[in-house]
Amino acid sequence: MRIIRCIKKALSPAVTIALLMIVTLSIGILLYAWYSGAIGRVLIKPYGAGSGVLIIDAVQLMYSKSTGKLTVKLYLRNVGGESVTIVRVYIKYAGGNPTYLLRTQEALGVGESRILELTTILTRAPPYGKYVITVVTLGGNMASTTTMIMFT
Repeated sequence: MRIIRCIKKALSPAVTIALLMIVTLSIGILLYAWYSGAIGRVLIKPYGAGSGVLIIDAVQLMYSKSTGKLTVKLYLRNVGGESVTIVRVYIKYAGGNPTYLLRTQEALGVGESRILELTTILTRAPPYGKYVITVVTLGGNMASTTTMIMFT
């Protein structure tokens, strides 16, 4: 019967201790950076600094009984650090249904203000009362406000 001998060389105790110290120290540095928030500031953009922030200064919602047109006039401002593109405007009756969706592709630059007027034709008159207007941008940012509808 043959006996096979394996010769294994191990690291010296000094090298092993040095590697353990380096691994422990690097884990400690990463945990400190994560706990202090340094990593979060690098990975996540601060609010307003790298994204468009949309503000609705005023809104006017009108329905014309003679033409059947529902018109929303929005006074918008971009106070963020990037330009935004408005893609949808939701008009929701605060008492439940109905909800109206208006689509657009309006760009708003940094620091820019604009009056955005959107119109749709309805088959039935909308109910009188309070409405929630929500503006959605291409990046998913939203701004909302409430208003009363005016009949003309």
